Amino acid sequence: MDIKQLEFFLELCKSGSFTRAAKNLYITTPGLVKSIEKLEAEIGAALFVRTHSGTYMTPAGYELKRYAKSFLQQYQYICQRVLSAEEKRANRVEVCMTWGLMCLFPHDFVSQFIIDNQDISLNVRSYTLEECVDSLLNYRTPLGLLVGEVKHPMLDVLLQREVSLYAILSQDHPLAQREALSVKDFQGEKMIVISADPQATSNLFAQLCAADVAPQLLLDAVDWSQTLEMIRNAGFISFCVPPHTFRFQGTVIRPVRDLTMKLCFKMVRLKEIPISQAEERFIQYAIKRLTGSRSTAP
Repeated sequence: MDIKQLEFFLELCKSGSFTRAAKNLYITTPGLVKSIEKLEAEIGAALFVRTHSGTYMTPAGYELKRYAKSFLQQYQYICQRVLSAEEKRANRVEVCMTWGLMCLFPHDFVSQFIIDNQDISLNVRSYTLEECVDSLLNYRTPLGLLVGEVKHPMLDVLLQREVSLYAILSQDHPLAQREALSVKDFQGEKMIVISADPQATSNLFAQLCAADVAPQLLLDAVDWSQTLEMIRNAGFISFCVPPHTFRFQGTVIRPVRDLTMKLCFKMVRLKEIPISQAEERFIQYAIKRLTGSRSTAP
């Protein structure tokens, strides 16, 4: 049973004649007869009786008529809602990202896109890595900015970067006078580890513990503002991404020569959903801001 069959059925109910109904539908009478016969075969019951005086509905036909009109109205309503959603998507960008990821980006990453693209509605939601993947695979968000290991055949990687961690400390800290540091330099220092990716956090802890460095605090990335306060005013040391994406007043950033771990950042999209023009503008903006290039190659 399809929508056209129900439309033909309702017109025949109204006209009471195959000839008149076919004329009103702008189709041939044999075509209408064939469609109704197919509908009757699918339902398994006769819907009309044809006599010399006209065409009459059977009890099964009356029963179908009770539901067919409301069914078509609901179908039309659904179509309108779907088209409305597609029209909104033309000027809307939905992005999911892992918690705390914003602290790895330029400080004006979101605000600058909104200012430069005021015809686009940017909607950003933060979740755990698993929740981000679930949001992508269930069509709730077509784009994802993720930190962590993500492999799925339904996800297409638009940008992938591995970035080393740098030490961030107060510009007044004694270690700030050095151009580069080693992990052992942190022995006896007050350390904060920020948790953005469980695997990366575990690797960082392992390397610090191997050098007899025991972090005092393990904070979520959403607590970054508190971390900065303790770095600037209480002598703590933490870690961040390379300095070209990171600037905070009163702090300095130094490479750590023997810190071998890296953060894996990816921008991904769900393969089955076509990219809208608004989403393409965001993708190109993100690539330019995060790499300085317009290439989409991983």
